[in-house]
Amino acid sequence: MTKLKIVVIPLMLCILLSACVSHREFKAPELKNEAITHSISAQLVHDNSVFTNSQPVEAWWQSLQDPVLESLVKIGLLNAQDITIAFHNLESARELANLTRLDKYPSITTTLDYQRTRISNLTQLPNQPRSFNLYSGGLQASWQLDLFGRVGQTIEAQQSIANIAFDDYRGAQVMVASELARLYVALRGAQKQLSIARKNAANQQLTLSLTENLSTGGRANSLDVSRALAQYKLTQSRIPDLEDQIESTLDVINTTVGGMPLTMRQSLLIPQNLPNIPASVPVGEIHTLISRRPDVSQSIERAKLATNAYNLNAIEWFPQISLKGSIGFQATTLSDLGGKNMTSMIGPSMSWRILDFARIDNEIASSDALTKAALLDVKKVTLVALQEISIAMRSFNTQRDRNTLLLEATNAASNAAKLAKERFDLGADGLIVVLDAERTLLEAERSLVDSEISVLLSIVDTYTAFAGGWEVTQAN
Repeated sequence: MTKLKIVVIPLMLCILLSACVSHREFKAPELKNEAITHSISAQLVHDNSVFTNSQPVEAWWQSLQDPVLESLVKIGLLNAQDITIAFHNLESARELANLTRLDKYPSITTTLDYQRTRISNLTQLPNQPRSFNLYSGGLQASWQLDLFGRVGQTIEAQQSIANIAFDDYRGAQVMVASELARLYVALRGAQKQLSIARKNAANQQLTLSLTENLSTGGRANSLDVSRALAQYKLTQSRIPDLEDQIESTLDVINTTVGGMPLTMRQSLLIPQNLPNIPASVPVGEIHTLISRRPDVSQSIERAKLATNAYNLNAIEWFPQISLKGSIGFQATTLSDLGGKNMTSMIGPSMSWRILDFARIDNEIASSDALTKAALLDVKKVTLVALQEISIAMRSFNTQRDRNTLLLEATNAASNAAKLAKERFDLGADGLIVVLDAERTLLEAERSLVDSEISVLLSIVDTYTAFAGGWEVTQAN
């Protein structure tokens, strides 16, 4: 009875102490900000706004209606090194989380030993052989009792680490899809600029030849020839830079997708128009979608992890209780291994940092400060996310309005260049008028292409701000 009391009384005391443990419950900050929300709402009601409250499409790049882009993003999401690395890190974190969950259950190990022993003459007992064999085997079990929540908090902490790895994986998918779309738009834009430069260079070469002929006939002077030559050479000078930009962009695309097939590179080398600008851009409900951003979700998980660290430090005020036991056999011959040679042990084990309370207090204070910082970081990341959404949406509306004006300007410049050439042929105007009209048209066409690129990039930025793209591979 006395032996039983030695075991039961400490256990009962620990159970009573467990009622005194106070855990800090995690509560995520509100993911809202009225000022930025008002700015975002203003973009939804902007004149001729294409943003709608419909649920965003998962594969948002399909809304650009470009089969080559769709194939490129598909290859990137499957093969990109950043995604593959993040996936394996996620696998590791999840396996560690599964391993930690097993701490709720007893740990059982088995041993089997053999020893050949030779003892000293000085310690040899009468009638005892000096050399003998020793066989032993058995099972050992250990079970940490989660009386104070230490095991539960450790499991939650490891799960938060796994969730952070998952957010890294999602973030890699978002960034690969976004980066490939941006690179593709830049590539098609450079190809279009190259086409414009070559076309204008060809027209200006004809103008230069005409001017040289007129100069020979006395209808133009050397100044006109020099002006025509300068304009032609300036246009020509842009061509090598654009060709280099195209090749460099292809190299970056190849790296981003983790190595693309030759057929894909050949498809990208064939000049195409820029992707279509969608008639509408569904963005859904802002605050519902903001929480799906990997960086926002990750900041919340980090705050949870900081809360778990605080709780684990607070639990250090209390002892760590385990039940340990073993059963085994020991004999000098294999045939003697059996019940009469059985050994066993069972009992509680307690570890308590009873003289470390000052250190524990410092650890608790440190983790408390880190928890407060993590909660503030959630608010900061949320504000940045809302800011990026607001800027992307406003940029899209602004660039679309600018694109409309530039389209009208380009049409007018094209008509002016045509009229100037006709009037020059009739002798009504001089060559300077033609050169000025051609220069204005070239600048208008360049600006229009730059504007189309900016509109498309703002669409990419908008979907990226909403963390679009990761759902596709997650579903697959």
